[in-house]
Amino acid sequence: MACFAYALKLLSRRDYFETELRERLQNNFSPEQIEQTAAELKRLNYIDDERLLDNFIRWQLKKGHGERYIRLALNRKGVDCSMEEIRRIASTDDKSLSALMQYAEKYYSRKSGVSQQSCFRYLAARGFLAEDILAVLNKLKRGD
Repeated sequence: MACFAYALKLLSRRDYFETELRERLQNNFSPEQIEQTAAELKRLNYIDDERLLDNFIRWQLKKGHGERYIRLALNRKGVDCSMEEIRRIASTDDKSLSALMQYAEKYYSRKSGVSQQSCFRYLAARGFLAEDILAVLNKLKRGD
């Protein structure tokens, strides 16, 4: 019961993926207690990885991060997520390409004589995919 109470205390502060929560509980409780707690939390819908994954991806897109960055962040949290899943959520939100366009325009406006190569590196470092970057840079070059 102490394990469940501690898990509720953690979840009262913020949402956790199941793997994150299990890691936090691992230091203080036995595997059996953690398993029972995780099952009970799932039953009560206190942990829902699908909902949290959707929210996390949307939040990262709003912050202006690309799909590659988001996938790495999820891997660090112990969540296995495919690029297709991220693209599916990003396509329903449509913030990824607009953020990419905004970053590219901002980068070009800050510096005079900026090369496409340096802008490409800047956007790639933000986690955007190469094909998306090239599409936006070509669009900017044409003046669309």
